[in-house]
Amino acid sequence: MFTRRLNLIHASLALIVAGAAILIVAGKASSSTPASCTPIDVVVWLKGRGNSTAGSAYYVLGLTNLSRRRCALRGYPGVSGVDVASRQLGTAAGRNRQTPVRLVILAPGSSARVVLQVNDPDVFPPSACKPVTAAGLRVYLPQSTHASIVPVPFEACSRTGPAYLHVAAVTS
Repeated sequence: MFTRRLNLIHASLALIVAGAAILIVAGKASSSTPASCTPIDVVVWLKGRGNSTAGSAYYVLGLTNLSRRRCALRGYPGVSGVDVASRQLGTAAGRNRQTPVRLVILAPGSSARVVLQVNDPDVFPPSACKPVTAAGLRVYLPQSTHASIVPVPFEACSRTGPAYLHVAAVTS
């Protein structure tokens, strides 16, 4: 009877030690990934205009970490055109899924990038698009509910309906 109780105590202790080890390893794994980047950490800027193709132009948005800590980005930013009063113009950007989604860790001072395709409003029927000149872009970082405004004039659709913007996943 005593030996049986001793074996149960040893088995219970082994389970407790194994569970504690799992919690420690899980805690270390999660602590190695920094918190998501926020608009307080990261400035969004127009890095440049890329190639133009028939009916669209490509822009590169830079995302630079200006904080003193590392932060993480994963996925697609939310992007929409805005007027001078920061009101959304038309439909928000659709996702271009050609770029695979990956975790991007930004050290202080480092940058990531996002490719944005802007379709020429002339490829849509005028009644469905109602072309106007946008004053800029509203950009939400992935996992963020606060946006940054990037001033850049471009031709946009003011009506909801056709997706005249398409955004790729964040890359390093």
